[in-house]
Amino acid sequence: VYRACCDCGNPECVKCSMPALGRATFSQVRVKKAGIYGLSYTVYEEGGDAFTHYLNDSATDRRFTVTAGRPESIALTTVPSSSAIGVPTPLSPALLTPQPVVSVSDTYENQVSQEGETGLAIVTVCADGTDTHPLPSAVCQCSNGTCLSRETYEEMQQQAVAGGLHGNFTAFFSVGVAMFTDLQLVHARTDLRLVIRQILSGTPTGVNATSPAFQVMPGKLFSMEVLADPATAAGCARCPPGVHLVNTAITASVALKDKFNNVISTCGFGSARCDGTPTATIIAQLVLNSADVSPSYLTGTVQSAASAGVSSFSNVRVTGTSVGYSLLFSAAGGVFTSSRPFTVSNGAPTGISPGVAQLWAADTEVFPVQPEIWLVDAQGNLASSDCYSTQCGNPLCSYNESAGACGAQVNV
Repeated sequence: VYRACCDCGNPECVKCSMPALGRATFSQVRVKKAGIYGLSYTVYEEGGDAFTHYLNDSATDRRFTVTAGRPESIALTTVPSSSAIGVPTPLSPALLTPQPVVSVSDTYENQVSQEGETGLAIVTVCADGTDTHPLPSAVCQCSNGTCLSRETYEEMQQQAVAGGLHGNFTAFFSVGVAMFTDLQLVHARTDLRLVIRQILSGTPTGVNATSPAFQVMPGKLFSMEVLADPATAAGCARCPPGVHLVNTAITASVALKDKFNNVISTCGFGSARCDGTPTATIIAQLVLNSADVSPSYLTGTVQSAASAGVSSFSNVRVTGTSVGYSLLFSAAGGVFTSSRPFTVSNGAPTGISPGVAQLWAADTEVFPVQPEIWLVDAQGNLASSDCYSTQCGNPLCSYNESAGACGAQVNV
C-alpha cells in the first residue's frame, strides 16, 4: 500500500486498516481487472521498520481469480474501411473489407467470456448523413434512435435485410469475441456505419456499439434512370407539362447506376469494372411511338459526358411536331433507357403553304373545290396549335388539330 494510507482516517485509504486485538479487517478492497491474483500485506510499526508478508504464491488455495462482470459494452476490434460492389464477382454486393470483429466487455473493460453471459452479436447498417446522395428509405440515419430501435431479435433480422446487408449478419461470441466472415452490402455511400447489438437468450440486452464511418464504392454500369424527364416539364409559358415547342431547347438528365441502383458517382478501391463510368458519354436519340425517327429531326447537343454519374442535356431540339416522341439514351455496352412520351408543338406561323387549289373555273363560277392554304412555322410544320403565343386568353394551350393559330386571319 501507499504510505499515504498510514492515516487510516483518510476515507480514500480503503486498503488501509488499523489492527484491533491483533486483527486487521479490510472491507472496501476491489479488483477491477480480471485475472489470477495473490495478496501481500505491509505492516508499518510506529518508529520501526516496515515488513511485508506475501501469501504463499506456490499454494494455489492462497490465490484467487477475478472474472469479468456483466456485459456493459461492445468493442469493435476490427472494422471495415473501403469496399466495392462487384468484388469479388462482377455483379455481387460489396464484400466488407476487413470483416468486423467485436468483443463484449464489462464496466472495467474486461472481456466477458463466461458461457451464458455473451450470446451472439447481430449487425445492421446506418448512415450518418454526411453523404449528400439520397438515403435509401430502408436505411436509418445513425442519429435516429427511433428508426434503429427494435424490440425483438426477429425485428433486428428484418432490419438488417431491409438495410441491404447480405451474408450471415449474426455471429456467436466465443471466449468473448464474435467474428463475421461474409458480410456484404448493396448500398454505395461514404457515410456508412455498422451497428452491433448483443442478443442473449433471443432478447436484446441493450448493449451495442456503432462503428466508424466507412465507404462502399459502386459497381459496373447496369442501368440508367431518367432524372429530368421532358414528359414532366413544360416547354413554354403556356405549355402544359409534357408539351414543348418545335426547335426550342429541351432539357433532360439521366443517372448511371449499378445493379443495386447506386449512382456511379465515383469509382475506385479495386472496382475496375466501373472504370470510366462516372464520366461516360451518353447519346440521345429520338423515337416516335417506339419507332426510330430520322436523325435530322433531332438537333442541338445530343451527346453528353457524365459528371459524377449524371449526364445532363440542356440543348436538345426537335424540328418536327408530333405526339408520342421519346428520347432514347444509350451508353457503351448496350445499356439504355427512355424518357416517357412527350409532345412537340409548332412554332409561330411564318409562312403559307398551298393545300388544295382550284386550277380553273368559268367566269363568276363558284370554285367546285374551294381553295385551302396551310399556315406553317419556320420548319414547315402546320401551325395547328397556339402554344407558341403568349397573347391568347387561356392560361394553358391545348395541342390538337383544331386549335389553330391564336388570332390568325388569312385574306384571299
